[in-house]
Amino acid sequence: MTRSTSAVTAYFRTRLLCLNLRIRPETGPIAVRYPSEKAEVMITFVPLDPVPGEIGYTMEATVVSRRAIPGQPGQDLQVLAEQRLPPGSRVEPSHLADPEVQRSYFESGCPPLDVLPPHLDALFTGVHTMHNAAARRTVQLLRWRHGFEVPTEPLGLMVAEWSLDQETWQMMSARGRGRVRASLRDLGPSASKRMVEVQRLLDAGCEMPVGHELLAEAEEYAFVSVRSALVLSLAALEVGFKGLVSNLVPAAGWLVAEVPSPPLEKMLRDYLPLLPKAMEVKAGEGDTLTVTVLDEVRKAILLRNNLVHTGKAKIDGRWLDSWLNLCRDLLYLFDFYQGHSWALRQIEGPPGRLAGLLRQQGSPSA
Repeated sequence: MTRSTSAVTAYFRTRLLCLNLRIRPETGPIAVRYPSEKAEVMITFVPLDPVPGEIGYTMEATVVSRRAIPGQPGQDLQVLAEQRLPPGSRVEPSHLADPEVQRSYFESGCPPLDVLPPHLDALFTGVHTMHNAAARRTVQLLRWRHGFEVPTEPLGLMVAEWSLDQETWQMMSARGRGRVRASLRDLGPSASKRMVEVQRLLDAGCEMPVGHELLAEAEEYAFVSVRSALVLSLAALEVGFKGLVSNLVPAAGWLVAEVPSPPLEKMLRDYLPLLPKAMEVKAGEGDTLTVTVLDEVRKAILLRNNLVHTGKAKIDGRWLDSWLNLCRDLLYLFDFYQGHSWALRQIEGPPGRLAGLLRQQGSPSA
């Protein structure tokens, strides 16, 4: 191979298993363009064949990026493509002079990152980080936009590769491997439409709000630690409300972040109706939460405070399930107030669910 001294175009491909998600074969591959200033990035979601004993189909996300690699890193990639260690590899000098020893470093596909020159270590690590972040952000937006129950760490690494010509692919070393779990959530026949909506969010620069991410962790902890789930759920609600205030009243962002806030229940009762919302469920009425909702928030805060100060709190599992659902509804209500009209559909069913959040005009306040 003739090595180029100019920038080398390299292709990187990471295949990831989407946990607790599946896609039907008839929907076919679905591609999403991921916005990035560093490289051209595409994410393709494809169905996997069913595995005997597994539940249904699973979904794979393949992240492919192309970037120009200038200077020494580009030259070293060309050397690596020839199954040879580049100059500057962190090995004994005699290893670089012995072809037989060099071949031994490629027996498992690619030399470990701590063997490669530091700039290749940094390049591959950066690609791994970017690919995983791109896939994670896309799957999280899928969860947020459509209300899917997806793990907070929704991906399991299958394989990572790189190529100079998109024909010969070589293994790319990585630190750590993802865990694989059963895939359960079906995107359904409208999978393509769902991904189009996710593409809009990606193009708009959206990310899954931190409040939703914390609540997802709380929901996972509910199976192993009701106390942790309670603490995380209240943190999710507090973070979600502060994010709402900062977005609707940018001038109040510093106060919200730096100054101790009033109790959450008081902010929801007194401040939420006054916020200049992008849209309202009950136009012109300020959207005031019901006494029942505020009572539940007050109860959760009391339980959390007892837990923090005494280490004890009697938390009923059925109540916790109901409370987590309420937190989810409130976070989507906050999303709606910030202009995401689709968020309201996440809390419109079953009948009466949305009505249970907001007080009718003229009804008593807390």
